[in-house]
Amino acid sequence: MEDKTTKNLTDSELVILCNDVYDWNHGDGTLNQDSELVKLFKRHKEEYFAVHYLKDDIINEAYNRFHKVAKILITNKVGLFIK
Repeated sequence: MEDKTTKNLTDSELVILCNDVYDWNHGDGTLNQDSELVKLFKRHKEEYFAVHYLKDDIINEAYNRFHKVAKILITNKVGLFIK
């Protein structure tokens, strides 16, 4: 089934959501209740059992759109990612 929730996001919205996911995963493990991720989840609660499923869809959509950007950054600036 195609996920229309993330397919309909603009690139800018998707980047903001990716930043929220990053902060959640690499911060103190808490999810900011004012984040765009939480707001999007609340608007689409009936489609997602838990926010983790929305997170997975966001990451998959970001990969689909930005995989070339990520690959070139990692390939050409590997030292920045290893720090």
